[in-house]
Amino acid sequence: MNNRVRKLEASTEFAEEVLVAEIQSVLQELLEQKGFSRADLAKKMGVTKARVTQIFSDTQNFTVRVIARAF
Repeated sequence: MNNRVRKLEASTEFAEEVLVAEIQSVLQELLEQKGFSRADLAKKMGVTKARVTQIFSDTQNFTVRVIARAF
């Protein structure tokens, strides 16, 4: 089993998932520090609340995934 875990951790997909989770966590922390809701963020970004929800989504976060793949 340790070998499987090592292979998983060495995979590009695993690294991508970790980076996406870290970015989402930092974004959430910033919202909390500023006292912003996701609706506030949407308004400031000029996007819909649904788009902000997508940014925080594990499956629909294409922008963060593209950034994660660059690293």
